[in-house]
Formats: sequence, C-alpha cells, structure tokens
Amino acid sequence: LKQLKEDILAKEKEIQPAIQKESDKYRKVIMEFEEELKTYQGGLRKEAFYFYKSGLEKAQKHLGEVQVKLRTFGERMDDLTKIATNFEYAKDTTGKIKELI
Repeated sequence: LKQLKEDILAKEKEIQPAIQKESDKYRKVIMEFEEELKTYQGGLRKEAFYFYKSGLEKAQKHLGEVQVKLRTFGERMDDLTKIATNFEYAKDTTGKIKELI
C-alpha cells in the first residue's frame, strides 16, 4: 500500500506539467469565450429590434435567431464550466460568464 501511494505521488509529479499546460490553455479559452459574449451582447444593443425600429415580424424572426445563438453559448458555457471545475478555477471564471447570459 505504501509503495502504491509513492507510485501515485510520483505519477502526479510526472504529469503536473501537462496538467498545468492544459489548465492554462483552457483558462485562455474561457477568457476568449467571455470576451466573445461581451462582444455579442454589445452587438445586440445596436440591433434595430433593440430600438423597436424593425417591425414586429422581423424582430420576432431575429429574436428566434438570437435565442438559438444564446442556447449555443449556454451549451459552450456548460462545457467550459465542467472543464473549469476539473481544473479548480470555476469560481474565478464562470461567475463572470453567467452574469453575461
């Protein structure tokens, strides 16, 4: 049992650089996703339907497209939240993203 614990610690130490590399990669992906959401949200505020200028029918069609896009963002956020949780930085990143959605 003692040997097994030592083997585990040695393996953890061996793979730590790879874990850190992946962690850094996904932290960057999450930050890019957050920026993408901010940009999309800002773009929506400039849309004609946001100012009630496009008419009901056109606005409803566009809102349907927006809902599809938001579902896609939600699915990506769920995936990234799982990754962030596994790397133990979910609280640092996903709280900001949830505020945007």
